[in-house]
Amino acid sequence: MSAWELARAFASDADAYRPSKTLLAELDSRKQALQTFRREMIYLGERAKMNIEMRAARGTDQLVQRIAHLETILEERGDL
Repeated sequence: MSAWELARAFASDADAYRPSKTLLAELDSRKQALQTFRREMIYLGERAKMNIEMRAARGTDQLVQRIAHLETILEERGDL
């Protein structure tokens, strides 16, 4: 693999090169952030529309995707 290909592979998934301890710490932090958001959600009537706006403003979908990505890497390593 050339240096260029190696650099591109690293850039596309730098997490594969990060220690599991670091990934576990980030996973814990992001799960806590998601829990906080879920506690603040509104579940009744018209106010529930605010959830959509809150999800977009806080980047919740990206947060959920990041958590899934970290869990996948850690599961593949046998560290989760």
